[in-house]
Amino acid sequence: IFTPIALAVTALRQKYGVAPDDDAPGIWDGLQDPTKLLLLLLLSVLGFAGLGLQTYGYQRERAARASAMNFLEIPFSYVLQYLLFGDVLSPIQGLGTLLVISGGLLNLFADVQTSGEG
Repeated sequence: IFTPIALAVTALRQKYGVAPDDDAPGIWDGLQDPTKLLLLLLLSVLGFAGLGLQTYGYQRERAARASAMNFLEIPFSYVLQYLLFGDVLSPIQGLGTLLVISGGLLNLFADVQTSGEG
């Protein structure tokens, strides 16, 4: 949806003679550096590989166990947030994290008991 809008805005600017501000940084100005392009390509490849491996893992594991792994993303993201940016977890964020993780664990334990593995 954004590409047609961007094309329409560009076409209207050209039609009515509105020139872009040459002093303003453009969207592609940061990608002139080959190092940044290489990092962008590397991040794209790693993100695609991670998504592919996650999909493969979902196909090989039962749904309740696989969904429980998604709940681990929340505490790990808060740990990385603290380590990388120094942001401290607020009490409401901690409460929300506990509620989401406990709901996921309850779902996992209920699935294990009904399947007879526990």
